[in-house]
Amino acid sequence: MLIANPRASRTDYPDALRRVMNIAAADESRAWLSHWPLVGAARTPLRMLPDLAARLGVASVSVKDEACRSPLGSFKALGAPIALMRLVKRLRPRDELDPQGLVTGRYAASLADLTVISATDGNHGRALAAAARAIGCRCVIVLHAHVDAEREHAIAAHGARIVRIAGNYDESVVHAARLAHENGWHVVSDTSYDGYEAIPRDVMQGYGVIAAEALAQQPADDHDDGGRPFTHVFLQGGVGGLAAGVASYLWEHAGARRPHFIVVEPRQADCLYQSALAGRATKTTGSVDSVMAGLACGEASPLAWDFLEPSIDHFMLIDDDDA
Repeated sequence: MLIANPRASRTDYPDALRRVMNIAAADESRAWLSHWPLVGAARTPLRMLPDLAARLGVASVSVKDEACRSPLGSFKALGAPIALMRLVKRLRPRDELDPQGLVTGRYAASLADLTVISATDGNHGRALAAAARAIGCRCVIVLHAHVDAEREHAIAAHGARIVRIAGNYDESVVHAARLAHENGWHVVSDTSYDGYEAIPRDVMQGYGVIAAEALAQQPADDHDDGGRPFTHVFLQGGVGGLAAGVASYLWEHAGARRPHFIVVEPRQADCLYQSALAGRATKTTGSVDSVMAGLACGEASPLAWDFLEPSIDHFMLIDDDDA
């Protein structure tokens, strides 16, 4: 199932969006992450698929392979540590904390009283737990009923305290917010909600690293059309953070000649698709039980939607059998 977005824009990247997320901040995030041993400066591969391109009748198809981003096994390793570093720097402005010193544990003794918390399907929590351990603060992760034991153990291995709830992902987000309020902890979430935008913005900004690398990796002869190396970019949905982080970077880079963006979601976890129909960030109409577990999200991130609404040209749903 595929729908066109009538609100997609072909203008230059708007100043209002640039003030929230921009290439300069994404490139700064990349520099900070290069000092963290679990990410480093190495790029993930941009794999060319010439046989698939030939079957489809297009010039080229490439896949940015985030499976080898880090030992953490996910692109989420780009978002959580950046959000945590920026949070710590905001909380301790007088300390003038150096990002390299943060991720190498130089300030661990002074940060031992800080606790961060997040709800997660697995990968964000694993990245946050690993970043918290490196920085030296405590971490609590709230897992919902559909997160399997393997993911739980992978998070706990990085020193996080695990809290289990019986509900779904969206209920775990509410539970994490309540625990933070009751205990004076700080939520480091990859989805925004009313009054909570700074940290999700920082998470999304980290994902811009993927776009920066892909632009640098594109073969030189693909730039012959005036600087637009990709014509179409497919992005997985979830709450919208990855899609917003990558699309905003490529839009600012190419301006009105930006690529055609398509967001893809599970049919039963279609919160972005439904947002496109409604014209505002909203919830899924499905059961949110997809085998695509990392994309089984019931409610769009309002902040991510601010970027997706004017930039995504089509929203697409796929079935679990196809996945």
